This record gives sequence, structure tokens and C-alpha cells, in this order.
Amino acid sequence: MAAVEVVAPALATALSGNAITAERYVEVFAELGHASKAVSHPGGEADVVVALNAYRSARAIESAAAGRSLVVVVLTGTDIYRFLRSDPDVVLGGLARADRIVGLNDRIGDDLEPHHRSRLDIIHEGAAQSVVTRDAASTEFGVAVVGHLRDEKDPCTVAAAVRDLPTDSRVVVNHYGAAHTKEWAEWARAEVSANPRYRWYGEVPRERIASIYSRSRVLVNSSIMEGGANAISEAVMASLPILASDIPGNVGVLGDMYPGYFPVGDASTLRQALLGIEQRPDRFAELETAVVGLQQRLNLDVERRRWSALFTELGV
Repeated sequence: MAAVEVVAPALATALSGNAITAERYVEVFAELGHASKAVSHPGGEADVVVALNAYRSARAIESAAAGRSLVVVVLTGTDIYRFLRSDPDVVLGGLARADRIVGLNDRIGDDLEPHHRSRLDIIHEGAAQSVVTRDAASTEFGVAVVGHLRDEKDPCTVAAAVRDLPTDSRVVVNHYGAAHTKEWAEWARAEVSANPRYRWYGEVPRERIASIYSRSRVLVNSSIMEGGANAISEAVMASLPILASDIPGNVGVLGDMYPGYFPVGDASTLRQALLGIEQRPDRFAELETAVVGLQQRLNLDVERRRWSALFTELGV
């Protein structure tokens, strides 16, 4: 049994993306038999430090690498698709100190140099199988959006896509996630007032996600950058069709052949995709079949096995 510390920035915000991922990893590592806990800075006694976000955890990575701990750096979307471009020295410094690097989507390696790819493991965020029963007779065609209100998630595209739909459309957007700024909260409240097809419920605990998906007909992920969204894995394991922006972080999870992509920021194409799956049972069935086919790839057991193999290779 190894002592594992999961380092995540912004742990004080319990429902932040990093905090939720840290909580998930603590559970996964405990299930593998390791003594694990989430911390904001390494204590110096862990056998392994798993650091989320090479950029924001840079000091923690440096501290852990200078001590007795093995270091695993988990790359996030902002690491690869923002900070590697704006502050490459910080991100690359973290990678240089890592014993292993973990990416959450298959395309992460496209942005890394060969000497970093040699230490890279792709471990998709998994989810448990969720058996849900959907009410086909519902008067609404519920579109779930699960993600905080911030620039990276681009909630404006989803809201714009459902404005001015035909009056006989049953499509409504139910958005779950906290506003990262006062301005985003003001935007959401204004959108709710002006757009009867858009509803914002604020942040919700993890245990409510399965219930949300059971009331939904499709998940939309319109992000402009992702490392690998766990909301997508959870939707796959709930057999919930997904429409996703065609960014590397989504394609690297769902695969090149997934039939439910739309161009990032393209509200018009998303609108047509939503109407298509609402009005055409064959199109809905195509997406449903595609997500069911991904369940062997994105289930929690696969994630556990990959982490177990990584720890074994590290000798812990």
C-alpha cells in the first residue's frame, strides 16, 4: 500500500473542477488499496504525489520532486490548450520534474515533445455504469449542460442555439454549474429572463448527476477547451446521447468516428443538430448506439486498471 497525495489548486472551492477530480482520484486510489488524500500542497511524506494542473500546481510539483515522493502530473485542458502557449516554461518545468505524465484524452500527445510523450499515459476519466429510465412521453426534450459558467465552457453557444426554435419544438436547456464570476452570473440570469428555453440551476453535488441524466435526452458539451470532461464519461455510462464541440479534448475522449460533433462556437449547427435528434428517431438512435459502444472504453474499471498499472510501473 502506498501513501498518495492528490494535489489540486482551488481545493477550498468544493465543487470546482479540480476539487471534483481530486475527490474522484482519492476514491479510485483508495479502491486500489492505497492510503490517499486530497491536499493543496504536498506534505513531504507521500510515496506518490499526483498533481492536477502542471501550471497551477507548479510550486507543489517542485516541492514534491525535491523530496522523497514520486511525481505524477495530470495535464488539464488549460495546461495544454492555454498555458503551454502563454507560459510554456512553467508547464514544461512541471513536466520535466514528473516521473510520469497523465493525459485525459488521446490527443494530448499531439502537443508534447517526444521526450515528454515517452512518460505519458492516457487514462480517460471513467464513470460507473448508470441504469436510467427515461420518460419518452415527457412534454420536454431536455438538454443537459453540466459545467461551470466560465469562458472555457462557452455556455453562450448552447443558449444561442435554442433561441427562436420552432414553436412546436420541445427542446429546453437545463444548465447545471456555478458561475465563476459575477459577470457570468449576471449573464445567466439575463439569459433565463430573455430565453424561455434556457434554465440555470447553479452548482449541484456529484450524486445528483445520475438523476439529471435520467431526466435528459441529450448532453451538450460546447467547450472551447477540455482536458477530458468527466461529464462526458458519465453521460456515456448512462447511455445518454452527446453533442460535443469538435475540440481535441472532446474528440480525444469520444473518438474520431463519433457522429455527434459540431464546430466549436457554431450555434447554428448545434441548433440543427438538436432539432435533428428531437425530430428524427433514427438520428437519436445513431447517437445512442454510439455512446453505448464507448462504454467499454470509459467505464470506471478501465480507469482503475490503468492507474493500477501506472503505480505498479512506478514500483509502489
